[in-house]
Amino acid sequence: MKFDPEVLTSIGDKVHFTVKITYPEKYFGKKSALRFAPVLKYGEKTLELPAKFFKGEKCTGDGDVVPYAIGGTYTYETTFDYTADMASSELYVLPFGFDPKEAISKDLTEAQIQEKYKSLAMCETKLADGITNTEDLVGGNEVMQLAEHGYELETVISTTAALYFPKNRSNYNKRFGANKTETAAANRKAIDDFLAQGWDIKDITTNAYASPEGEETYNANLSENRANTANKYIKREFKKLLKAKDSKIAMEDCSGVNFNPVGNGPDWDGFMSALKASSIEDKNTMVNVIQSAAPEKKEEEIRNMILIYPELEDDILSPLRRAEITAHCFEPKRTAEEISQLATTDPSQLTTAELLYAATLTEDKDAQAAIYNTATDLHPDSWAANNNAAVSAMGARDYETAHTYLDKANSSSPNNAAVINNFGALYAKQGNWDKAEKYFNDAKALGSNEDYNLGVIALNDGEYEKALGLFGNTKCDFNVALAQALLEKYDEANNNLDCASANCKTNYLQAVIAARTAKDGDVITHLKKAIEINPKFKQRAANDREFIKYFNNEDFINLVK
Repeated sequence: MKFDPEVLTSIGDKVHFTVKITYPEKYFGKKSALRFAPVLKYGEKTLELPAKFFKGEKCTGDGDVVPYAIGGTYTYETTFDYTADMASSELYVLPFGFDPKEAISKDLTEAQIQEKYKSLAMCETKLADGITNTEDLVGGNEVMQLAEHGYELETVISTTAALYFPKNRSNYNKRFGANKTETAAANRKAIDDFLAQGWDIKDITTNAYASPEGEETYNANLSENRANTANKYIKREFKKLLKAKDSKIAMEDCSGVNFNPVGNGPDWDGFMSALKASSIEDKNTMVNVIQSAAPEKKEEEIRNMILIYPELEDDILSPLRRAEITAHCFEPKRTAEEISQLATTDPSQLTTAELLYAATLTEDKDAQAAIYNTATDLHPDSWAANNNAAVSAMGARDYETAHTYLDKANSSSPNNAAVINNFGALYAKQGNWDKAEKYFNDAKALGSNEDYNLGVIALNDGEYEKALGLFGNTKCDFNVALAQALLEKYDEANNNLDCASANCKTNYLQAVIAARTAKDGDVITHLKKAIEINPKFKQRAANDREFIKYFNNEDFINLVK
């Protein structure tokens, strides 16, 4: 008999093996039959596997016919479910030969054969040891998704005020037209008050325009003049603020401010938008006329329309003759050092974004967890705070707490791809692979890249090539190395393990690869490191059939005893 594989192996929690059975010529009696039923023995348990029958040429019923004259080679093949207590097991077969008196039934048991027929129990034969389940090292590196902290290191706040000008003029008079309105006056005061806060100034930009009924070159110059007028205005206002008694502006003069006057010529976009939004009855016709006119005729068409629709001048064109002054200032921020300190001393002073940002300022996992937990206490409805607290808890293997936080995050933000992904990671870490796969696929449907995590699922299911495809170009990663090792790509696997995070699992897998490639010294070296990091690997190694060739090795025995 020839057995394949030499050592029983679990792939996707299934164990498959084949036995090649050869009967020589003139061996198998024409009226004889044989029941072949392997039995797996593990601990005090046994698992009898499906029986296969062989029969002589004169027998009827179920079973493969073995010609007396020439014999032949036959295959027994089966698959059974793996359970963890089968890790230390042996596969035996005790063939039963008998002379049937009627048609053979495939359901015939060993006891029935002994009871009904003259039978012969042949020598019990050990077929294989088992069962290696190296793929169960999978996982642990599932991609978890932290919510962005949302804190802006630099925030620019803007305030705008407009100055309005008479037709074809660039001089400013606050008593003219729209300048007299409460809104315009309030906006001018608002920009003064905004600058008076003393925030650092990014720039003060003025965008000036002309109404589009004038000649294009003239309008270009006119808008530039209006920009310069408005620029002079805001400079005067700024100088007043500098000289104010209780000025908060930390500058001696305005030379350090970036004033940026820009003339934009005629405001065609503003004109067309205002016309379309107006209540003029024939506005659609007017829009079509202007849009279809040649470029050099558009201004003339507007001038003609003014004669028919005088409201065009007052309601639409006049407001376009303006200069918009926009002050861009940097919002004052706490320093990273201040945020870090407040996160532990007085976190209530910080926003959610600041707290989440504070957690990124430390590499200490316990400190991060404390900050995230504080964030959830102060901001219980923040999905981001609860999500990140869950990720932190998973890192600490506190899965019950992680689940609680994820439930809260999901309640605050249903169908959030990051939260759904993290549910998948949580279930994967707990070995609930079916639920993990469901959540990873749900997250993928929501737009999340789940290739790596679904690769972990494929690896657990025994689909090693598929897993590698999903892992893509990921390097220096344990799961990638595990898939490569299970595909017997040992050099590639070792290359990934050499640069992966050195932990108990990486060392254990390196020991497995060393055992498979007969590198005895590396087996002991890596096993020793794995056990030093996590003593639980001592018992696993002692029973792991990956190391069956070393069960009598003195160094191995001393290491796992």
